[in-house]
Amino acid sequence: MSRSLSLFAGLALLLAAAVPARASDSAASEASHAAGGAVIAGAVTYLADDHWPKYRGWIGFSAGTLAGIVGEAVDSANGNGFSGLDVAATALGAAIGAFVTDQYILMPVVEPDSEQGAYLGVAGRYRF
Repeated sequence: MSRSLSLFAGLALLLAAAVPARASDSAASEASHAAGGAVIAGAVTYLADDHWPKYRGWIGFSAGTLAGIVGEAVDSANGNGFSGLDVAATALGAAIGAFVTDQYILMPVVEPDSEQGAYLGVAGRYRF
């Protein structure tokens, strides 16, 4: 199974499990929104690395935040109301998920620099 398909399947299962849940503005509810935003942003950042490595973090953050907005729009259309706090918690989680994936999980992007030439990062690997 390709990594795109496996990540999509994992996200689909996560979202399917979350659909029947009812939430409030409690700390646990906001933590779950943040965790969902982090997972979505991290997965999209990981997938965007293949096609747009320079903007992968922004793409992941945007996707995670958009998922929160769409989720709240669906809640609002179903009569449950739109929660700005839920969107903010999802956006915070998306920022964390995209940043961690971009900076610590994926390899650095090598770019030419007009003033100093190209720069290169160092990668290490340790098997447990």
